[in-house]
Amino acid sequence: MSINALGIDIGGTHIRSISQTDSGRSEISRAKVATNFDSLVNQIIELAEPTKPKTIGITLPGRIENNLPAWIPNLSFIDGKDLASVINEKMPADIKLINDAQAALLAEAREGAAAGMMHVALIAIGTGIGGAVLLNGQIFTGNTGTAGSFGWMPAKNFDALQVTEPINSGPWEQVASGAVLVELADNWSSVDAMLADFKNGDATAALVVQLFAHRLGEGFAAIASVFDPEVIVVAGGVSAMLDLLSPEIDRVINYVASPTGRKVKFKQAALGIDAGVIGALIAGIESGK
Repeated sequence: MSINALGIDIGGTHIRSISQTDSGRSEISRAKVATNFDSLVNQIIELAEPTKPKTIGITLPGRIENNLPAWIPNLSFIDGKDLASVINEKMPADIKLINDAQAALLAEAREGAAAGMMHVALIAIGTGIGGAVLLNGQIFTGNTGTAGSFGWMPAKNFDALQVTEPINSGPWEQVASGAVLVELADNWSSVDAMLADFKNGDATAALVVQLFAHRLGEGFAAIASVFDPEVIVVAGGVSAMLDLLSPEIDRVINYVASPTGRKVKFKQAALGIDAGVIGALIAGIESGK
């Protein structure tokens, strides 16, 4: 089958694209994302115009429901808008919208750290914690498109007794996200400075790293036990320090995960910041088959 597809990764501030034809893939381009709906549509059309793709996969940093942007916090001007249909009117193509973490997992499962695997969980640990789930080789989106919102898992260090109204960020990400790591490193000039002391044998830095890794390990153990994946892929900024966190994460998994969950390994994502746009491309291609 002839391939003529475009992948577009729309983030909070930048838009990235990559195209694929039978001749191969293009270089990944990057630009500032438009700030209103009409301009964004025109931006997408401009990216598609050179190749006139048959399929366009588009990632968005939020909730996608029934191929509609339902809740995109940093791009609220597209919430509820039928982005796919509007694009299709100007550029006839099959349009597939997908959440950014789900797109990243799709890319890692097809071409990255979990290539060839059928059951995979991805945990994205940055300012917050997100994620995605691959079951039987397909992205599992859930009833409303939010499956894999791992930041909302209960966490032992989160005191629910103090909650008096609905929270805006999940319990696990309130105790184990990258933002929390910055707070834990408050006695240093930066997280990097704290990690440097840790590598030099500083006992206080070692306690901080162990505490943070322990909190992560509890979540990893729960995901390994509930989903029974072949591997957990770790993405996001915190994944860069996974080698330092691994001993304590491993220890916690070995003690508190289910018997089969203890066998689940975790590894750093392989595709880095390109995972989203590659996943968008793959989502578009696979939806057109």
